[in-house]
Order: sequence, then C-alpha cells, then structure tokens
Amino acid sequence: MNEEYEKCFHEHHTDTFHKTLKAAKAAVSVADGKYPQVYRCWRKDGVIAGEEVLWTYGEYCCSIKQADKYIAEKLGES
Repeated sequence: MNEEYEKCFHEHHTDTFHKTLKAAKAAVSVADGKYPQVYRCWRKDGVIAGEEVLWTYGEYCCSIKQADKYIAEKLGES
C-alpha cells in the first residue's frame, strides 16, 4: 500500500529530495540558466520506487494527485 512509501519531490538538476514542491522548485536558480525539473517521487528504504514529472521549463506537466495516481498504477496499486 501507499503507506510504506515516502512521498517527496525530486529536483533533477541538483539530485535533491524535498518535502514540498516549493522547496524543490527553489533548489535551482533560473538566473543561472537552469529551470527546475521537479518529479513527484515515491521512495522506499531510500531507493526511488517510482516518479513522475510535475514541473519543468517553468510549467506544470501534471498535478500532484495525478502523478500519485500514475505512480500507484505503475507500481501495481490502486
């Protein structure tokens, strides 16, 4: 079930994990010429079990709720 996974946000450029989407987006400076690439991430025992892109190039690609649904489907859960 979902309870065994740690749900967080993964910023691709910095390879860091954050509790909030705001913190993940703030991890990269657009002034440095990089846009945040943030994924909704489910981890189990520190290992990424599934992830789905949420935010890239300054725009939303998917909602958090929809990303969680996609990840659950990929992991064979409902």
